[in-house]
Amino acid sequence: VTTGGAPKGLPLVDGVGSGGGCAGALPRALWALRPARPVVSIDTDGLFPPHHIEKWAAMIPGAEYLEITSNFGHDGFLLETAQLTEIISKLLP
Repeated sequence: VTTGGAPKGLPLVDGVGSGGGCAGALPRALWALRPARPVVSIDTDGLFPPHHIEKWAAMIPGAEYLEITSNFGHDGFLLETAQLTEIISKLLP
C-alpha cells in the first residue's frame, strides 16, 4: 500500500459534492454546523484552494471566512502558528 498526496495542481475538493453519492451531502452537512465558527483557508493551499473554502464558508450560516498568508501551502496550518493563534484566541472566553 502506498500513500501520497494529490498530484500537484489537483485539489482534493474537486469532486466533493459534485456527483455520485456525495451530491448535496456537503452543503447539507455544512449548513448544519452550529454554532458558526471562522472558516480558515491558506492563500497558497493547493489541496484545498481558498476559492473552494470560501464557497464552503458561504454554506455555513453566520460563518466568517478568513484567509491566512503562508509560503508553505497546505502545511501552513502546521507552521503559521502566530496567525492561527490570533484567530483561535478570539474564540476563547
